[in-house]
Amino acid sequence: SRALIIKRPKLNREATHNGTDMIIRRLDRGIDELFGSSGEFSVNKGGALLAFATDAADMIGNGISILSLATGMRRTLDSGKALYERVTWDEEGTALVVLKGVKKTGFMERENSLLAFKNIAAEPARFEFKTTDAADFPKDMVISEKGNISWSNDLSRVFFSIKEQEKEP
Repeated sequence: SRALIIKRPKLNREATHNGTDMIIRRLDRGIDELFGSSGEFSVNKGGALLAFATDAADMIGNGISILSLATGMRRTLDSGKALYERVTWDEEGTALVVLKGVKKTGFMERENSLLAFKNIAAEPARFEFKTTDAADFPKDMVISEKGNISWSNDLSRVFFSIKEQEKEP
């Protein structure tokens, strides 16, 4: 192992964001690195890459990034005033998928798009699926942040859950 990853608990339960401090203890060098406002994270197969979402109080700087645990090099794959969740690697740890969502006024679920990245270790290829751009996607449905996401074995497809958009009570 090259690193120990510690995610601190949320101290302010009233906060609208879920990002907290993530500390990466570099076991080979004996140093700690702090990444503030970290949301979900996941390490790929083999433990070479860490993918993590930034979830800040004002959404400024939110995004999805990867960190090489060997070199310490960080690359932001996408950023925006949105929530990034469901960080999911493929089986081999070479491709990553994440939901990018925005709260839609008056509704329970977020308006999510699906971001997929292949060839993560080299020059990532980026793909985005927005339901609003798909003419055949049912208008009353959304990609659900409450469901699972997975890759097909050949990385040609991403499977995700859809759900009827519910209005707030």
